[in-house]
Amino acid sequence: MTSPHTETPELDEDTNTTPRDDPENCDSGGGNDDGCEIEGNPFAQRDREDLARRPWVFVELLLVSMFINFDSGALPASLLEVEKAFDMNFFQLGMLGAGIYLFFSLSSPLVGHWLQIWSPKQLLAASLVGYATFSLVFATSPDVVTLIVARAVLGIFQSCA
Repeated sequence: MTSPHTETPELDEDTNTTPRDDPENCDSGGGNDDGCEIEGNPFAQRDREDLARRPWVFVELLLVSMFINFDSGALPASLLEVEKAFDMNFFQLGMLGAGIYLFFSLSSPLVGHWLQIWSPKQLLAASLVGYATFSLVFATSPDVVTLIVARAVLGIFQSCA
């Protein structure tokens, strides 16, 4: 059973094509979803470019996720050196290790609200800039408090990425 709004186009006997296959007949109504593509349409060109970039965007986000989580194993592996360099006690070492996950857990529910305020692209860009900034603060921190605070703030930015 066919819909009353659906018309079956007739085949042209000479070219064995329908009128919609012919670029000159693309103004048959229904927009670009009817198989016609208008030459020089900037939106059609952008859509093709977006489709070609999709796999690379996925690879880029995968690499960002991998490098953001790299410090999860780097800090525990070097904890003895950090303890000696900053003369830290066990409580401070615990805060250094758990702070990032505590703030990650606390800020994760807020990400949904932040996505209603900012676009995903803006939030991701801001989180990557913030993460890079506080990674630098963490790497160059002169004292224990700055070390712990920078690591905790990294958890907030990590929840957005």
